[in-house]
Amino acid sequence: MPRVKSIDSPTTAPYTSAGAKAGTGLSSVWVGNHVFGTELLGLEVHETGRLGSDLFGTIKFRIAGQEYGDEEQSADLRASVRWAKVFLASAGRRSRPDLDEASTDDVFHELYGKYVGRQKTRPGPWTRDPFVLDDIGDASIRDIAGVVAFRRSDNGDRVVVKSLTTLKLDQATLPEGELDATIRSLCDWVDAQKP
Repeated sequence: MPRVKSIDSPTTAPYTSAGAKAGTGLSSVWVGNHVFGTELLGLEVHETGRLGSDLFGTIKFRIAGQEYGDEEQSADLRASVRWAKVFLASAGRRSRPDLDEASTDDVFHELYGKYVGRQKTRPGPWTRDPFVLDDIGDASIRDIAGVVAFRRSDNGDRVVVKSLTTLKLDQATLPEGELDATIRSLCDWVDAQKP
């Protein structure tokens, strides 16, 4: 089970998103930092403010020592959790043992790349719910990286991230249950936040 670390001390570092401008009712300081997961895979959430029942913040993925996320781009954390729950509910369809030995390039292309960008022909409908993770971070992730995962034949998960700026690929192979437990920890924390 992943360790969940939560750092709840507020800071006074300014948050520069357009949503934090005067008159919006949104906090203009970091409210708290929360880290979910392990050394191989982590999700770091910086809560930036609340507006009514809405909860805003940035999300960064930490994959094999690399961080992916935009601290300047706030996301609706409750919407991110809705995507996370779709991903978790689709776990039964995540098995792709045919990709166990595939290169990171081939994995990313098969689950993401061949559906995004300019192609002369589309390969058919995109089954993204069990594989694509970058919607969890909304614009704080999706605009800078593509993140996919699949279940291996040993029931562990392989996570592949591609930077959309450098085109560099990183990956982590996780023990059985660790990916879902990390995502579920984020969901549980957001769900526990009172509107």
